[in-house]
Amino acid sequence: MQRGLPPVLIAGLAVVGLGGYAGAQQAPGLRVGVAQAAITPTLSAERTVWIAGYQGNRPAKMVHDDLWVRALALQDGERGVVLAVCDLLGFNRPLLLRVRQGLAAAEALKRAGIKPEEVHVAATHTHSGPDTIGLWGPSEGTSGVDAQYIEFLITTVARCVEEAVAAMAPARLKVATGSAPGLSRNDRFRDILEACGIRDYASRDIPAEAEILDPDFAVMQVLGAEGSVMATVVNWACHPEMSHTNLITSDFPHWLRGRLQEEYGGMALYFQGAEGGMVTGNSLPGEDIVASERIGLALAERVIEALSKGEEVQASPIKAQSRSIKVSIENEGFKAAMAAGILPITPGAQGELETEVTHLTVGPIEFVTIPGEALPNIALMLKRSMRGEPKFVLGICDDELGYILAPEDWGLPLYRYETSMSVASTIGRVIGDALLEMTEEAPPLGVGGGDVAAQVQAFFASLAERFKPEQAEGVEALYQINLTGEGGGQWYVTVHNKQCAVATGMAEKPSLSLQAEASDWLKIVNGELNPTVAVLQGKLTFQPFDIAAATKFAELFF
Repeated sequence: MQRGLPPVLIAGLAVVGLGGYAGAQQAPGLRVGVAQAAITPTLSAERTVWIAGYQGNRPAKMVHDDLWVRALALQDGERGVVLAVCDLLGFNRPLLLRVRQGLAAAEALKRAGIKPEEVHVAATHTHSGPDTIGLWGPSEGTSGVDAQYIEFLITTVARCVEEAVAAMAPARLKVATGSAPGLSRNDRFRDILEACGIRDYASRDIPAEAEILDPDFAVMQVLGAEGSVMATVVNWACHPEMSHTNLITSDFPHWLRGRLQEEYGGMALYFQGAEGGMVTGNSLPGEDIVASERIGLALAERVIEALSKGEEVQASPIKAQSRSIKVSIENEGFKAAMAAGILPITPGAQGELETEVTHLTVGPIEFVTIPGEALPNIALMLKRSMRGEPKFVLGICDDELGYILAPEDWGLPLYRYETSMSVASTIGRVIGDALLEMTEEAPPLGVGGGDVAAQVQAFFASLAERFKPEQAEGVEALYQINLTGEGGGQWYVTVHNKQCAVATGMAEKPSLSLQAEASDWLKIVNGELNPTVAVLQGKLTFQPFDIAAATKFAELFF
């Protein structure tokens, strides 16, 4: 194809949008919506609310501050995603699936092209909210879950998600990173000190790097019209468990969010990080809820300082991939609780649990989700693989399977409690391997991800997974892709009977042939080069000049 293309062909390429592999930004640009709803339980003499966390038989006496579900919806013109977070100890998979089921007919999601499975719900992990898991009732063997509250919760979360999607408007993103040493600590490190006879650690000033601890935080701020702040999203690892009382409270996130909203306006959201084993607030003896306030406000000030040096994101295409994983249950206590109906989870036929993990990038920003409480070493390992900036590790997201330990840590005396509250010794490795594969397959915008040849190979290795059989009704086609230069080669894709196969080499009589330099092809599929511009510059050609065939290729894979 030469320069000076017919206008109809240029317009057709804009529709084709080959950059969809990376969720390339289209004309509408990034749109973001936020919404919130109170999920505070009603306290009355007629009904006891059992608080989840610490130990059972902990009835709520009073509401200190409201609990919230807050939802952030993002859409780039091609695809969208919703990240919601609840002030609860956990939001397990059965609850998530019911929320998604309730959103199946949501008109706002349909109009935005957001599927229910692209809605993700996390928990802040406050230890001062109602029991939604079942393990913190009035006695061992008695669930603390209130069925009426669960119905209210599911309805409210679904409504909040739909409102966030309906409220989407043009937006820009600003990001920052920072660290908050001294605000959190690892109590397992303290256990080691105590075993060595060192007992004055409550007032110690031990460097964060000496502990198994990640004190860093990531921030994403959503800017609306004229630079107004729509939302400030913070991700940091720390148990919200300083309030050892019978109060309903979101703990330190209450003060963190309040201070950020006072500073910027808009809505503040807190997402939990990898706080397992046993990352908590660095409180002093006897502080209780005073520590929640002190730590929340101190963290807010560090976030404000970091944002003063933050940078706006220049492009925000969205890429997202979720993967279902299964793990065999080894925890006999969990098995007994499931059999007794205390844990509302039904294992598979082989005694396995199914859950999911997600890898998401928004421009250069990278997210992974973990369906439980990962120990810090797992998050640190994942961050070494993640190449985005900033890096968000969203813990207790889309499930709450207890502690997520590496096989090497499972069963150690140091982690006796964590092991007792973990599904299996393999859970950390299964989750880690899945997320590592996804971070390798889909680097964020602007990230090379290794040499050109490796990136090209990774693209074609994952292409079949992106095939959409629902778009292939009646399609019998053979697509040839020829890439030149460093990392180049020939690949052909066969679509037959709603199935596809990807192979190397040259095909005979392809339906459509595309050609580009390998480096330019990567820019196109990673959203760095608009395909229409690539055609105008002669960097992307295809034969024959069949717009319908090119459009169908994009529909099948992007």
